[in-house]
Amino acid sequence: MKSTATTVLAALSLATVGAGVATADVIPNLGSAEGFAVLGFEQVDMTISSGNTIVTGDVGYGVDGTLDFSGGGLITGRLFHHLGQSTTYNLSGGSSVSDGIFAMDMVNPVLDARNASAVAAGKSADQVVASLGAGDLINAAGAVTTIDVTGDLSISSGTLTINVADDQLVILNISGDMRLSGGSLIDIVGGGSAANVLYNILGSGDRVEFNGDSTVNGTVLAADRNITIAGGVVNGAILGAGFGEFKLQSGPEVNYVALVPAPSTISLACGVGLLAARRRRASCRIDGRRTPGRRPRVRRPSNRWPSN
Repeated sequence: MKSTATTVLAALSLATVGAGVATADVIPNLGSAEGFAVLGFEQVDMTISSGNTIVTGDVGYGVDGTLDFSGGGLITGRLFHHLGQSTTYNLSGGSSVSDGIFAMDMVNPVLDARNASAVAAGKSADQVVASLGAGDLINAAGAVTTIDVTGDLSISSGTLTINVADDQLVILNISGDMRLSGGSLIDIVGGGSAANVLYNILGSGDRVEFNGDSTVNGTVLAADRNITIAGGVVNGAILGAGFGEFKLQSGPEVNYVALVPAPSTISLACGVGLLAARRRRASCRIDGRRTPGRRPRVRRPSNRWPSN
């Protein structure tokens, strides 16, 4: 733990502030990956275990991925697997999915999320720091604040604070590890929320790991890292683990919060990627029938535990 707090203050030019949210190319857009609380990328080995695990929102995994969902956990939204690969998931031990299991083309959501990561990584940094940890403070300045972290974001039994308004976006491009333990907290102040922060974990390296009843607020995008969430709470979304392991264990809670700004013209449709100008209904296959696709929705956890 650092003895003194480090304040990270990023200053944007007036031109950037003016363009800000109105300019699409400065905002990483999740596209058809929007709406997933948990999204594993291609060839992911995903495990959701422990009866206390609750994912409030939709869960999906990419082409040639697998899912083992055991221990009596709950997904309050829907589960999506790739078309023609229905045998790649296993539900056991009373685990349940409230809104059904669907097949869809999972290529586009993964590509859109990877593209969002690349856009975020390609943005010019307003500030470059060696690391972030307990006691540090990040102050957003302007519409979009981009901070490159050349080392780790690592917190053990402490708090990292992000001061951001509800009409701002903070992007952390992290080259090192992202680890929280010992009841650590990433706290959002200043009127913003988990919707206003993106953690973009770059390249391959050690796994992203949260444990010890830690709390993270924001969207975590770790395209090519293994991910382990062991207990605690994530308010936002977790996406990534391409060609790797994605584990939710020891009873974590993941509550979907959309990354903003999220254009109202974007919808999640089976087999359809980003729709730029209009909404369109799609169709999925569930239990051998064709049924209209629905836009992602989030429901509060309830006592309804349907059978599989």
